[in-house]
Amino acid sequence: ASPLPSMVRLVPGFVSKPLLGVAAYSVWYSCVLAHKFLKAAQAGVQRPCKNRKTVLVTTGRQAKTLHIVRALKEQGCRVIVSDYQSISASAVSTACDGSATLLPLDTNRIFKWVEHLEQIIVRESVDMVIPVCTINEALFVGVAKDWLQQKLPHVHFMCEGLEKMAQLDNKDLFVKMCVDCGVPVPDSGLVTCPEDLKKIPFSEMDVIIKRIESSVNRTEEIKIVRKGCQPPVINATEDDPWQWQRFIKGEEYSAWFVCIDGRVTFEGCYKSLDDLLYFDGLAVPAEVSAAIEKFISVHKLTGQYAFDYFVEASTGEFFVIECNPRASSVLEGVSKTPGWGACFFGQDVRPQTIYGNTGFWFHRNCWPFVSGRQEGFFSWTDPLPVIVAELAWPMELLRMKAVIGGWLTRKPENLPQQAGRPISAVFPSFCEYLGFNYHHVDVNIGKIIVPGPTVGRDYAKFQIIQDDPRGTYVRAIAEQDDSACRVLTDSAEVAEMLRSSKVEITRLVDGLEAAEAQGNETLLVGNQNTILQLGKTGSMFDAILVAQDACEMAKSVLAPQGRMVSVEALPKAVA
Repeated sequence: ASPLPSMVRLVPGFVSKPLLGVAAYSVWYSCVLAHKFLKAAQAGVQRPCKNRKTVLVTTGRQAKTLHIVRALKEQGCRVIVSDYQSISASAVSTACDGSATLLPLDTNRIFKWVEHLEQIIVRESVDMVIPVCTINEALFVGVAKDWLQQKLPHVHFMCEGLEKMAQLDNKDLFVKMCVDCGVPVPDSGLVTCPEDLKKIPFSEMDVIIKRIESSVNRTEEIKIVRKGCQPPVINATEDDPWQWQRFIKGEEYSAWFVCIDGRVTFEGCYKSLDDLLYFDGLAVPAEVSAAIEKFISVHKLTGQYAFDYFVEASTGEFFVIECNPRASSVLEGVSKTPGWGACFFGQDVRPQTIYGNTGFWFHRNCWPFVSGRQEGFFSWTDPLPVIVAELAWPMELLRMKAVIGGWLTRKPENLPQQAGRPISAVFPSFCEYLGFNYHHVDVNIGKIIVPGPTVGRDYAKFQIIQDDPRGTYVRAIAEQDDSACRVLTDSAEVAEMLRSSKVEITRLVDGLEAAEAQGNETLLVGNQNTILQLGKTGSMFDAILVAQDACEMAKSVLAPQGRMVSVEALPKAVA
């Protein structure tokens, strides 16, 4: 292979990163200040809404989140928006009443993430959580629902728990769910090693191979192999499997559904393209709607789900290829529907659906560049989100992820259609001088595509939680920061769950209970009044898991920064 052309970088990262940061945050804080003035003016003319619900909506930087936030405000809700950084388009919307920053998504700190989410829910008196979700966040939210629904029974999570979220998100498991419900899917299989590649019928059909854990970077994580051609080299393993499917020649679509307890309340569709950056709303074809509505009903799904499907050119038949268990940008093509936010509260709004077309000034695919498409972030009555989404956040994305240097191809492939050419494609030499190395920016969902595979989701750790949500939650409470945690409990079940943990257990037992101390356990014979005696002796505990009626007394022996949960509030055990 010929060597890459020479590349000259003139601006080092320690110069360009601070400059981008100053520019991005200058715009951001100007919008924050303007937002305070707009909200103050709004409060002066807006009538208070009686009995309104407080709704937490995640991933505020995305356009679909903003559309949901505005729809909820139309329903009279108090809306809180979360994100993973302070810069967030929906946070400066006049429809937003508060914002919060979540902890980073770290599979080694899932409990910390859920605990922090719980603190936000309690602080803001949240009644409903609507996860809009990044690809990785969906599984974290599923864990949060499993761990918190007993503890916070009044909070409605507009999603499924971890088990169903993981099944729907896993391309191979989703195919099995479809087959069980009679939903048409193409021939497919799993690839976990080089030997599996040899079993794929490349000589009989066109094949598409996709990484199961992620397909954000389509260039590197989705491979199409034409009939009779040699398969590509992929690094499939048991821990990082890929899926193959018969490649359907035809038009690809994505259908989005809102559903509650297996009943659909809203839906929409668009024609799908790789890294699509404009959204022209369509009706879901009747046969597709019927099949997926049956799927939703059989599995009693709650939440938002996007089902990708192909209509085969040669037969006219449709085949569902995957499910994204989260909100979809499809909703931007039906968000003109009046009062559509009621779908989140059980009202079927499909009869009054209005279809529209959405694009973005940043990508030059809406008015005035393209007639008939509205700007996805802009509203005359809500002007700030577009400034953050299409100016401040792209600069911050460049600062965080693209100042990595390196050579840029002069013939970039797989650029989004009808979205303009990114600066890295128009002026590659100039970007090389600045040290910018990226494929394109997507302002719709607030992401930037840079070289290399995306980080996987570590399904193994989520599988451990899925298999034992009650036990993993108890151990997470007790095993704090690898220190020798002191645990007080009156539950033999809790003590058994902690038997292999490096904790010191004090278990309160009734005088009539026949019990022997095991391993790391100390038995204390008595009743709830015994807890008060422990407090008088100066005993303190880092984690307390006792019956609900003992929690008030137990506060006297809870160490600073300690955690206390009633046994009744623990997650349900797997049947």
